[in-house]
Amino acid sequence: MESNNSRFLGEYSWDTVCLKEISLKIGSGSTPRGGESAYIPERKKFAFIRSQNVYDFKFDVSGLRFISDEDANKLKGVHLQKDDVLINITGDGVTFSRCCLVPEEILPAAVNQHVAIIRLDKSKCLPGYLMAYLCLPETKAYIESFNAGGSRRAITKGHIESFEIPLPPMLIQEHISRVTLGLLAKQSINTQINQTLEQMAQALFKSWFVDFDPVVDNALDAGFFEQDLEFSDELLRRAEARKAARENADFKPLSEDIRQLFPAAFEEGVEPSVGINGWIPKGWFIAPLDNIANFQNGLALQKFRPDSDEDEYLPVLKIAQLRQGYCDNNERARIDLKESCRVYNGDMIFSWSGTLMTDIWTGGNAALNQHLYKVTSSKYPLSFYFHWTNHHLVRFQHIAAAKAVTMGHIKKGDLSDSFCVVPKNQTLAYFDSIAGAYLEQAKNVRLQCNTLVKLRDCLLPKLISGELCLEELEAKLTSESVV
Repeated sequence: MESNNSRFLGEYSWDTVCLKEISLKIGSGSTPRGGESAYIPERKKFAFIRSQNVYDFKFDVSGLRFISDEDANKLKGVHLQKDDVLINITGDGVTFSRCCLVPEEILPAAVNQHVAIIRLDKSKCLPGYLMAYLCLPETKAYIESFNAGGSRRAITKGHIESFEIPLPPMLIQEHISRVTLGLLAKQSINTQINQTLEQMAQALFKSWFVDFDPVVDNALDAGFFEQDLEFSDELLRRAEARKAARENADFKPLSEDIRQLFPAAFEEGVEPSVGINGWIPKGWFIAPLDNIANFQNGLALQKFRPDSDEDEYLPVLKIAQLRQGYCDNNERARIDLKESCRVYNGDMIFSWSGTLMTDIWTGGNAALNQHLYKVTSSKYPLSFYFHWTNHHLVRFQHIAAAKAVTMGHIKKGDLSDSFCVVPKNQTLAYFDSIAGAYLEQAKNVRLQCNTLVKLRDCLLPKLISGELCLEELEAKLTSESVV
């Protein structure tokens, strides 16, 4: 086995130790009795961590499962503690060996059999340092050398215990850990900013184009609901609920100039299931989702490989890369693809198969693989068709889940059966001036996170190898713009 000393020869020659020598505990988890049926729909006490929650440097709470206290207590030795290091010990080329720290806010928690716990003796090795080392590309190749082979990679407890780890003095570990965790903290703040922007945009979209709050307000003031019309019960309930909301002391009405963008009446639409029991704002119209945007499917890019490794290429964007937010260059496509199947920062991508999700892509230029739509429109703004697609996403996910196949999906016809309420141009333009600005800001924040990742990936190998000393690190961080 290749020694870490031969792989990390820099200005300093750190001692190397086996991971077992600096750990208090190494072990993988187990599945609660009953398997999937043991999961409960909401958190009682114990989170249950699986490999899809563990990414390099970060923990993904989406898809986090929960188990009862009783089931958790039956799982011996797999409960997590603050500062535990997690590593995926089985998986494919995308998921295998990903590593992060357990976030304190999800504790108490346990892990399943695909995730290993590494609990360090912190007087010898700091968790932030070990995570930084295990996430290095060179270390990934080292871990891969323990794999028994096959597309489903796997390592054992014994393998992990035998990992050779370069161990700098504690002062160096502290600086490496501080840099790593500091950059992660900046990314976390950016993530929180984007979550807030997304929530504000979703709330505005729902209020204006699903609940029609400004139209209800105008209709109430105009006496519209006092007419002798056959209103639907749901529309009348909505009007009464809005009337009660307006009487609250903390109610803040829209300004007059914004309210003038909305009609003061409803009319029955052509689709009974759309709007409020078929009633939509007067003068607005209904259109299928694939009429307000173009959904361009990707290509079977295995047919578009470069002729040689020296040829220019585009990284392939597939469902896994969409989930992780970047392409890893493991698969390549020729650059002479048609423009509609090339992806750029700021493009809307919709996965219609497998993991159904939408995203505003920020992972750089890429080639669009099949099972993904690139969504565009020459008539409507991104903020409008992005939120309408998200509005229908839960229904799409239910359709895909009902497919009796390994990989659930939706069809183009499902887009045609998904209806949107389209307002007048002035209303739409004002909405886009707000929600579109939110999307643009969120995109820029994510691009800033990409810069932080590049800085992290540049600094950590040099720090761990000893190529970059602490004084040089301070100078580099001062010169870099990472905020």
